[in-house]
Amino acid sequence: MKIKYTIICRLAAFIVALIVVGCRGEISSEDRKAASQGMKSQEVKKVNQADIFAAGLLRGRQIAEAAQLSLGKKLKETMLNEGVQEAIRYCNIQAYPLVDSLSKAYRASIKRVSLKLRNPDDAPDSLENVLLNAYQYSVDNDMALQDNIVSLNDKFLLYTKPILIGDPVCLICHGKKGSEVSDETFSLIKSLYPYDSATGYKMTDLRGMWSIRLSLKEIVNTIND
Repeated sequence: MKIKYTIICRLAAFIVALIVVGCRGEISSEDRKAASQGMKSQEVKKVNQADIFAAGLLRGRQIAEAAQLSLGKKLKETMLNEGVQEAIRYCNIQAYPLVDSLSKAYRASIKRVSLKLRNPDDAPDSLENVLLNAYQYSVDNDMALQDNIVSLNDKFLLYTKPILIGDPVCLICHGKKGSEVSDETFSLIKSLYPYDSATGYKMTDLRGMWSIRLSLKEIVNTIND
């Protein structure tokens, strides 16, 4: 089913032409050309669902990549300069404010959700849980993973992208306890996140997903601009 949106604009050129006719009783070739161009510029633009989803995917990818790059860069810098313990504390204190600032900058609601929680605030809602389990099914069955976009309602789209363990550095805090995750690191994690269940991962495992809610109105505006 197609979704149609109408952009209402002033038909200034056409109105000017009518005024000229009223005053002179005729329309010159220049007036007729100006009126025609004015009418064409004000034509109703129709956007179908495929256009909206394509634009939403593009916007979601841009936001997810920017968020992943920003968080990863800050975390690696902290780990390199101050050590693993401070990197864990950085995640605990600064990760959410950083994501919030990105949400404001991109005018979107940005979340990271997971089936194995470290921070309880990362718990998925019912729809996110379904999508996470679909991604996990794909991983378990060696199926290709891809990002996704769905319509939430007549105001928002939901973009999701799987987050995989793609760097051995991740295993320092999310790997197997006693090997990748040292006892000291594990103790700090438990002190900051008493109900943590986000260890035991290995490379290419599904860590979670980006969940980005986009304004349908803004996506349509980007198509019409």
